[in-house]
Amino acid sequence: MDRYITNPKDYTFNDLLNYNWDVIELPITVDTIGMMNWYTEIDKNYSDSKFDLSMLHLLQPQLRDKMPMFIEKNLWGTPEQWTLQWSYDRDGVIPFIFAGDPDQFPEIKDPDFSKNSNYNLEKYYFGTYKKYVETFGSNCFKVNRLVRFKKNTGLKSHVDIEKPNFLIRMHLQIQVDDNAFWYYGENMERKYTTKPGHVYLFNTHSLHAAVNNSDNDWILLHNNPNEEAINQLLQLDSIHIN
Repeated sequence: MDRYITNPKDYTFNDLLNYNWDVIELPITVDTIGMMNWYTEIDKNYSDSKFDLSMLHLLQPQLRDKMPMFIEKNLWGTPEQWTLQWSYDRDGVIPFIFAGDPDQFPEIKDPDFSKNSNYNLEKYYFGTYKKYVETFGSNCFKVNRLVRFKKNTGLKSHVDIEKPNFLIRMHLQIQVDDNAFWYYGENMERKYTTKPGHVYLFNTHSLHAAVNNSDNDWILLHNNPNEEAINQLLQLDSIHIN
């Protein structure tokens, strides 16, 4: 199995439940001008809604004391994100879905919160982003986040989910250049770049890191497709979304 896969039709979801691959380049491209217009409008109108892990007051009490050590161990700089989905049209800053303080976000206490947390927040649901989501459907877009890495910002070597579990994530690169890198391997020995407007699947249960060494912000869309969606994505012919 290739570490960097460019022939996704040769695989199914079950073929990917291992540690023998890193990145899949899907035959999907999205208009970068439209996506940048969408991002720019969000940054202009909802800059006060973005979240980063320095906002300890929004997190569960049991996480607050641990977070400074976690940040030092796992982050370069301060990655930023907008949470694009929740269980209802909530305004303001929204943290990671399962990290929020239930006293401030009482909806988290609802037993059905996880099932209902993929509602697309209306203020973000427009333009090319909306077309992108509607092209592939709700099974493809779980836990949607708009992520920004400024210069010298990124994620140190980590896994998103511990063995024996698996989590495959889908990323649309909105703005990126050859000075933004993905690293895989025990010593980060495998290095990859991505292309703006292109869509990828990432093996997040293998050790990996990401860092932006560019003078430009690295902007990407981050979501979790389910098994059915991944099988459909792997069998796609080339598709472009304007």
